[in-house]
Amino acid sequence: MAARAGVAPSDIDDVVSDAFCALLGAFRAGKGPERNLAPYLASTVRNVAISRWRRDRNLLLVSEPIEILETRTPEVAVLEREERDTAATAFAELPPQWQDILRRTLILGERQGDIARSLGLSPNATAHLALRARRGLRKAFLRRMPN
Repeated sequence: MAARAGVAPSDIDDVVSDAFCALLGAFRAGKGPERNLAPYLASTVRNVAISRWRRDRNLLLVSEPIEILETRTPEVAVLEREERDTAATAFAELPPQWQDILRRTLILGERQGDIARSLGLSPNATAHLALRARRGLRKAFLRRMPN
Protein backbone atom coordinates (compact mmCIF):
# COMPACT_ATOMS: atom_id res chain seq x y z
CA MET A 1 0.00 0.00 0.00
CA ALA A 2 2.80 2.42 0.90
CA ALA A 3 4.66 1.57 -2.30
CA ARG A 4 1.55 2.41 -4.33
CA ALA A 5 1.38 5.79 -2.54
CA GLY A 6 4.71 6.70 -4.15
CA VAL A 7 6.85 6.20 -1.08
CA ALA A 8 10.54 5.57 -1.62
CA PRO A 9 11.51 1.96 -0.79
CA SER A 10 13.77 3.18 2.02
CA ASP A 11 10.86 5.02 3.67
CA ILE A 12 8.13 2.38 3.41
CA ASP A 13 8.73 0.95 6.90
CA ASP A 14 8.63 4.42 8.45
CA VAL A 15 5.40 5.38 6.66
CA VAL A 16 3.70 2.12 7.64
CA SER A 17 4.83 2.55 11.24
CA ASP A 18 3.56 6.15 11.37
CA ALA A 19 0.27 5.11 9.76
CA PHE A 20 -0.16 2.33 12.31
CA CYS A 21 0.46 4.78 15.17
CA ALA A 22 -2.07 7.19 13.67
CA LEU A 23 -4.66 4.42 13.34
CA LEU A 24 -4.03 3.17 16.86
CA GLY A 25 -4.42 6.71 18.22
CA ALA A 26 -7.66 7.17 16.30
CA PHE A 27 -9.07 3.86 17.53
CA ARG A 28 -8.14 4.64 21.13
CA ALA A 29 -9.93 7.99 20.80
CA GLY A 30 -13.05 6.20 19.59
CA LYS A 31 -12.65 7.38 16.01
CA GLY A 32 -12.13 5.51 12.80
CA PRO A 33 -14.29 3.05 10.90
CA GLU A 34 -16.40 0.34 12.46
CA ARG A 35 -16.20 -1.74 9.26
CA ASN A 36 -14.19 -1.69 6.04
CA LEU A 37 -10.78 -0.93 7.47
CA ALA A 38 -8.98 -1.22 4.12
CA PRO A 39 -10.06 2.16 2.60
CA TYR A 40 -9.41 3.92 5.91
CA LEU A 41 -5.97 2.31 6.13
CA ALA A 42 -5.16 3.30 2.54
CA SER A 43 -6.16 6.91 3.20
CA THR A 44 -4.10 7.00 6.36
CA VAL A 45 -1.02 5.62 4.60
CA ARG A 46 -1.46 8.13 1.76
CA ASN A 47 -1.90 11.05 4.20
CA VAL A 48 1.14 10.03 6.25
CA ALA A 49 3.21 9.70 3.06
CA ILE A 50 2.12 13.17 1.92
CA SER A 51 2.87 14.68 5.34
CA ARG A 52 6.33 13.14 5.39
CA TRP A 53 7.02 14.33 1.84
CA ARG A 54 5.97 17.89 2.69
CA ARG A 55 8.11 17.86 5.82
CA ASP A 56 11.18 16.39 4.13
CA ARG A 57 11.12 18.07 0.72
CA ASN A 58 13.31 20.98 1.84
CA LEU A 59 15.93 18.85 3.57
CA LEU A 60 19.34 18.56 2.00
CA LEU A 61 20.90 15.19 2.77
CA VAL A 62 24.68 14.99 2.56
CA SER A 63 26.99 12.08 3.15
CA GLU A 64 29.68 14.16 4.87
CA PRO A 65 29.45 17.21 7.10
CA ILE A 66 29.64 20.47 5.20
CA GLU A 67 32.43 22.73 6.32
CA ILE A 68 31.18 26.28 6.69
CA LEU A 69 33.83 28.79 5.86
CA GLU A 70 34.16 32.01 7.80
CA THR A 71 33.90 34.73 5.20
CA ARG A 72 34.04 37.67 7.61
CA THR A 73 37.37 39.42 7.52
CA PRO A 74 38.67 41.44 10.46
CA GLU A 75 37.93 44.62 8.49
CA VAL A 76 34.29 43.61 8.07
CA ALA A 77 34.02 42.84 11.78
CA VAL A 78 35.34 46.31 12.62
CA LEU A 79 32.87 47.96 10.21
CA GLU A 80 29.97 45.98 11.69
CA ARG A 81 30.97 47.01 15.22
CA GLU A 82 31.20 50.67 14.14
CA GLU A 83 27.73 50.46 12.57
CA ARG A 84 26.29 48.96 15.77
CA ASP A 85 27.90 51.69 17.86
CA THR A 86 26.62 54.37 15.49
CA ALA A 87 23.11 52.92 15.60
CA ALA A 88 23.18 52.81 19.41
CA THR A 89 24.36 56.43 19.59
CA ALA A 90 21.70 57.52 17.08
CA PHE A 91 19.04 55.70 19.08
CA ALA A 92 20.17 57.37 22.31
CA GLU A 93 19.77 60.81 20.67
CA LEU A 94 16.07 60.23 19.96
CA PRO A 95 13.32 61.65 22.17
CA PRO A 96 12.20 59.18 24.89
CA GLN A 97 8.77 58.69 23.27
CA TRP A 98 10.40 57.67 19.98
CA GLN A 99 12.81 55.35 21.79
CA ASP A 100 9.87 53.72 23.57
CA ILE A 101 7.81 53.17 20.41
CA LEU A 102 10.83 51.77 18.51
CA ARG A 103 11.75 49.45 21.39
CA ARG A 104 8.19 48.18 21.67
CA THR A 105 7.57 47.69 17.94
CA LEU A 106 10.96 46.61 16.61
CA ILE A 107 12.61 44.89 19.56
CA LEU A 108 9.76 43.54 21.67
CA GLY A 109 7.49 42.92 18.68
CA GLU A 110 4.37 44.34 20.30
CA ARG A 111 1.40 45.00 18.06
CA GLN A 112 0.62 48.64 17.41
CA GLY A 113 -2.98 48.17 18.57
CA ASP A 114 -1.75 47.03 22.00
CA ILE A 115 0.72 49.90 22.18
CA ALA A 116 -2.01 52.36 21.20
CA ARG A 117 -4.24 51.18 24.05
CA SER A 118 -1.43 51.41 26.62
CA LEU A 119 -0.45 54.92 25.46
CA GLY A 120 -4.03 56.14 25.17
CA LEU A 121 -3.60 56.88 21.45
CA SER A 122 -5.54 55.80 18.42
CA PRO A 123 -3.98 53.02 16.32
CA ASN A 124 -3.51 55.52 13.48
CA ALA A 125 -1.68 57.98 15.76
CA THR A 126 0.52 55.17 17.05
CA ALA A 127 1.40 54.05 13.52
CA HIS A 128 2.28 57.64 12.60
CA LEU A 129 4.40 58.00 15.75
CA ALA A 130 6.27 54.79 14.87
CA LEU A 131 6.84 56.08 11.32
CA ARG A 132 8.23 59.38 12.60
CA ALA A 133 10.46 57.53 15.05
CA ARG A 134 11.87 55.24 12.33
CA ARG A 135 12.53 58.26 10.08
CA GLY A 136 14.18 60.08 12.97
CA LEU A 137 16.40 57.11 13.72
CA ARG A 138 17.37 56.82 10.05
CA LYS A 139 18.30 60.53 9.89
CA ALA A 140 20.27 60.39 13.14
CA PHE A 141 22.11 57.28 11.95
CA LEU A 142 23.00 58.80 8.58
CA ARG A 143 24.15 62.05 10.23
CA ARG A 144 26.65 60.12 12.34
CA MET A 145 27.95 57.90 9.52
CA PRO A 146 31.33 58.89 8.09
CA ASN A 147 31.23 59.91 4.44
